[in-house]
Amino acid sequence: VAKQKAIVGSSNFSSAGLGLHEAKRSSWVEAASLVDSRDVRQWFNSNWNSALQVTEETLLAAETLWNSRVKANAEVVEEEAAETHEIAIPSVAESELFKPSITGGNKIRMAARAIELIYFETIEAETKRSVWVPAYAASLLWVAAGHRIATRIEGKPYFETLDDVLEQTSTP
Repeated sequence: VAKQKAIVGSSNFSSAGLGLHEAKRSSWVEAASLVDSRDVRQWFNSNWNSALQVTEETLLAAETLWNSRVKANAEVVEEEAAETHEIAIPSVAESELFKPSITGGNKIRMAARAIELIYFETIEAETKRSVWVPAYAASLLWVAAGHRIATRIEGKPYFETLDDVLEQTSTP
């Protein structure tokens, strides 16, 4: 976190996070984004203020949960990879991609503000029209992951396939 910008991402400053493990390099890509540090500070302070005190008891409980999660996830990833012969894609929460609901005169859910800000800072300035690009991108990611998302589009109550989303991109 710097004075005006911050780098936010899932990667750790480790050999795995930097893609230095040969086995992981071909199947896992870590990413980060440059964002306004004000947003990161607000997010951090909110989480910091609601955090639990770390005790031996909480560490033991966290370790137990982590070990069961890692084992379960590894089994699922292996099964999916064996079935599809493809790389398993990590899941993303709906709240990470979208605003909570369809609002105003919009016919689809708009992208979460964090995604919009990344787009506006790196690709195109924010305008009434530029907000549609991250909204459709989020919809594409969501349906590509096997989910459906409600719309207010006449005759198309849900986006369920990539084609559903792509058919609408020229008419927001």
